[in-house]
Amino acid sequence: MKNMSFLRITSETPGQAVVMEGTRPEVSRTAILELAIALTLIVVGYFWMGPSYWDRWPDVGPDSSFIRMGAVVFLLVFLGALLHACYLIMRARAILSLAVDSSASSMHVVECGVFGWMRREWRIALSDLAGATLWAELMQERKEDALLRLTLAVTDKNGAHPHEIQISVLGVNRSEEVADLAFRLGAAACFRAHRVVRNDAFNVEIALTKGEENGDSPLPVLNERAQYAQDIVCAAARSAVAEERIAPFDPKTLTGPFRAVAWEPGRRVRLHRRPGPGLIGGALFVLIAAGFFAMAYGGAVNADVPEEAWIGALLFGLFGASLLGYGLWLAHAALPCDVVFDWDRRTILVRRRLRRTTIHFATVEALEMRSQAETRTSKNNRRNTYWRCCLTVRHRALEVDGSNQTDLAESAEFENPADPQRQMLPLVTDLANAMNVKRLVA
Repeated sequence: MKNMSFLRITSETPGQAVVMEGTRPEVSRTAILELAIALTLIVVGYFWMGPSYWDRWPDVGPDSSFIRMGAVVFLLVFLGALLHACYLIMRARAILSLAVDSSASSMHVVECGVFGWMRREWRIALSDLAGATLWAELMQERKEDALLRLTLAVTDKNGAHPHEIQISVLGVNRSEEVADLAFRLGAAACFRAHRVVRNDAFNVEIALTKGEENGDSPLPVLNERAQYAQDIVCAAARSAVAEERIAPFDPKTLTGPFRAVAWEPGRRVRLHRRPGPGLIGGALFVLIAAGFFAMAYGGAVNADVPEEAWIGALLFGLFGASLLGYGLWLAHAALPCDVVFDWDRRTILVRRRLRRTTIHFATVEALEMRSQAETRTSKNNRRNTYWRCCLTVRHRALEVDGSNQTDLAESAEFENPADPQRQMLPLVTDLANAMNVKRLVA
């Protein structure tokens, strides 16, 4: 996340005040590298061309035009690297202190840039807070602290508007610790109720409200200080995240080859994959193959020596046939795909390339989200592993192919294995609930 602040709880009065402090942001490695490049270019350019060259710059003749062009390129690269490094340094900001105190009826935030520049402080009256939401992204593969996003609904004369703070708190890396932190911040900010909006293996989202409405639960009474380093949290935090809660699927979040063009679980859902770029490439190869076939036919018919002509025509024909096969394979792989869940007909219609399959709801046993890994070698001989998730329906064997599972859709590829799972889990959950079948995660 951009401008992430790493904080630790330095002072706390349970149920009344929480003080978290952090450090100033560090200069990014990219900015340091670009500053080194800019300095190297200006030093090399100065000593390579020499001071006398710059003194007589306007009088340089046409024989030295390439030197003039080299100097311009050096200058442009130097300015570009310098300006981008300055942009990265000026953009880096972090929160030095975040204090919520019910006795002072305010939230005090201190923010600064690199080297302590551009220090900024602001206070938010707790009476102006209409609500708050603590959203957390849990780290799956790395034992790191969770990435937190605290969104405050601040009211003024123009109404309520969100104010977002991105932080990471030392020791908070599990769902129950996120809930415990939300309860402590909520009690110090004079909130009285909470609601678990989302709770799964990847994200936790807890809303804090002023009153108990729409099934909100009251905030627990906290008597002990936070002890995240010892993995100690209050019992209410454990019970709050004991039950899995998946947020409703948002079609806009689905990236990759498939798009949810219709999303009404219980009525109709359509997942569509548009034609890929291979369709154009396949058509091009087919046209080239047609040209080779035309040359082979023309050479065989109009040649003076039929024996020699047929040999050339055979070679042209074989090469054209190989191009035709490769083009057809490219075009076939890039054909569009449609997956339609129809609750009126109680069927799943799969139109994949030139094949059409109908699966009846009565034969469906489960919907499965399955992770797949693919390792590829890049140009610099580095082996990178990419992960994606496939939506698969498990059903009783069809008469068509005798298989008991059918792949329906897939997500985009990610280097982090948790990213495709985080994207596909709400989709699979909503579909499984609407079809009243089991949801499997593999």
